[in-house]
Amino acid sequence: MFNRLLCLLNRHRPDRNRVKWDGKDYIAACRSCGRPIRRVRHKLWQEHIPARTTGLAAGGALATAPCGGRASSEPSHLGHDLY
Repeated sequence: MFNRLLCLLNRHRPDRNRVKWDGKDYIAACRSCGRPIRRVRHKLWQEHIPARTTGLAAGGALATAPCGGRASSEPSHLGHDLY
């Protein structure tokens, strides 16, 4: 009961036997609600919402940058001497 209340406040408890490192964060399932969670810091676990992908697969257009590597309205020759 108390643990479910913590889940509603986004304070989850991991199943410590099944914690995985994904290359960036520790990821697990919450012992109380089963949602995917990630470790924010020592003893603080919160719901893990995977990053959404953008681009053609998500139904949008891919953003392209000019040769200078910046997507902006300034001419592409400005700032190149800084590199």
